[in-house]
Amino acid sequence: MKKRLLIAMFAYAGIVSAQLVTMNIALQVQPSVLVDVQQHYISETSGTMGALVGALDAVTTTATVTVTQAALTQAPPVIGAGGAVVIDTEPMMVSAVFAVSGGIQLTLTRGTFQQFPLLAHLAGATVYALMYPSPYAMVANEALRPWMANIVRGLGSKSATLQSVVTGSVAIQ
Repeated sequence: MKKRLLIAMFAYAGIVSAQLVTMNIALQVQPSVLVDVQQHYISETSGTMGALVGALDAVTTTATVTVTQAALTQAPPVIGAGGAVVIDTEPMMVSAVFAVSGGIQLTLTRGTFQQFPLLAHLAGATVYALMYPSPYAMVANEALRPWMANIVRGLGSKSATLQSVVTGSVAIQ
């Protein structure tokens, strides 16, 4: 069975004119490719945030957790609302970040990506900041953006989007 990876809302804004054009691109991939994308997504971290102070069950969908940063040997990555973290192999969306004594407090939304099950996490589990807010943003940034840049470069002076800014998001159906 093939899954459809629907890429929506790709906007290309030319430097000279701020006109936007929306492109919808659909990709069909084998389930094994989707598994590879998921694995690659949770491995794309920007660094260690710290360690969970308490345990987290496999049921709670919105949780506020404290992350201690006392044992870190380098500055943790900066993350804010709209970012994502991974604990063990479960990615979670960050909806709020607060500084607390010895670390940070994160409000996390779990189960946002249906293909990643909620897991129980022990106190002391490492919390990593993810480079992308979703697997779909990762695909857009790592695969589609370079592909479009190659097309634009190939067109050279004939390109209407030469030196354009590419932004976008993707969704899975």
